[in-house]
Amino acid sequence: MMPEPIIIEAFTSHRLHDATQLLKHGFPWQRYLPLGRLSLYFYLLRQRYPLLGLSRCLGVEETRFWVAVSATSQQVLGIIGLYSKTVDAHESYWLDWFCVAPCARGQGIGTLLLQFSLTQARLAGKQFLRIITSDDPNENLAQSLYEKHDFCLISTTQPLHWRQFNIRMLYRECKL
Repeated sequence: MMPEPIIIEAFTSHRLHDATQLLKHGFPWQRYLPLGRLSLYFYLLRQRYPLLGLSRCLGVEETRFWVAVSATSQQVLGIIGLYSKTVDAHESYWLDWFCVAPCARGQGIGTLLLQFSLTQARLAGKQFLRIITSDDPNENLAQSLYEKHDFCLISTTQPLHWRQFNIRMLYRECKL
């Protein structure tokens, strides 16, 4: 069976419902603390009203999101974002809310989105693409994907509120 064609398109409000549902499935804790949904709402708000000053107060220079959409069914099968932090915006982008629908994993969509982001970072003249992830067993496939694309582990930490789950926060970067 041939994999269905995938289109990567800029995230818009038209895809908000599908993208937030995807984040709930990809990050189960989003049901209780919907940070992904808030990020997407804030992104759309910034598109309508230039709130650059507010985002800079939060330490974010720029944010962009894309979705991977089935060309045949128009179903959102993945999402990825890039943002720059004020402290290192001159040299890097950070991956944001990278997720592939459980039903679409293992079909190359994550690789497609990650390669797209690497290209975007290179085109912007960045030296690094970084990500904050975790060693939660649910993210084992993602860790393998990062390692295949030369994302090196640069540090780990265990925030107090993560200790009860016995998982660590992982910082990875890929030199471009």
